[in-house]
Amino acid sequence: FFFSSRRRHTRYISVTGVQTCALPIYGLVTFSTLGISGLGSFTLNFMVGNPLAVGTPNVNSIPFTVTTPPATHMNVVTGPAGAESGVPFTTQPVVELLDQFNARVTNTSTAVTASIASGPGTLSGNTTVTSNNGLATFANLTIAGASAGTVLRFSATGLPDQLSSPLTVTQVVRAMVATTAPGGAASGALLAPQPTIELRDAAGLLVPSATAPVTASIASGSGTLQGTATLNAINGVVAFSDLGITGFGTHALTFTYGGSPAIAPITTPSIDRKSTRLNSSHTDISRMPSSA
Repeated sequence: FFFSSRRRHTRYISVTGVQTCALPIYGLVTFSTLGISGLGSFTLNFMVGNPLAVGTPNVNSIPFTVTTPPATHMNVVTGPAGAESGVPFTTQPVVELLDQFNARVTNTSTAVTASIASGPGTLSGNTTVTSNNGLATFANLTIAGASAGTVLRFSATGLPDQLSSPLTVTQVVRAMVATTAPGGAASGALLAPQPTIELRDAAGLLVPSATAPVTASIASGSGTLQGTATLNAINGVVAFSDLGITGFGTHALTFTYGGSPAIAPITTPSIDRKSTRLNSSHTDISRMPSSA
């Protein structure tokens, strides 16, 4: 016995017979591995003997409909890559919904949620997207914090979770923050307090691996900056200790990052430099008594 398939009223064109012939046993022919790739209404045709011979007996089955099977699992088509702390991945993940035959299920909209399965960091962005034509495409996922191997989990109701490959998240200095602003003092004396600058990434987190130098300079006001004006960061922190200004009046300091990539300098609020004057007891000759 041989069979072929005939389609009616369907927009799908891929139809495949897995088993096309079988031998009768006690007059009964049983097919066990037939399958159809496609959707719509079908009729099977069964022929006896040589299907190419003229007058071969044949019979049609009752018409039946092939529908889309439900999704049973997911697969990560495109894994996340190019992760910098606080910056959306350069390669965003794409997840597909598959049926039991590993065919993409395109006729349903399913919410797929991304989360961190293992590893440090905080995931942000649009973490839940709805599948379209069987694909859940993420657009702006971001992780805050450095990691050598963060794994993302993709979840959908009724389906097993799917994990991404480990993702490396780097930290890059994108900004400076003055955690301690310089204070005023007398001309020539040390600033009190001394300024402290932190190097931070795009997420606003301290970058402990940063060691690039930061240079202090006078942004406004007359005078000369004294002390060690350029220091390398230690664990992402630049702690000045001996800065002073010779000169009077109001001053502001600017701090410039010496690493790569270049970032905008920052200027601290103005500080007041006061002159030093002799204020101890002294003799006023205008009040000296006259000679007797």
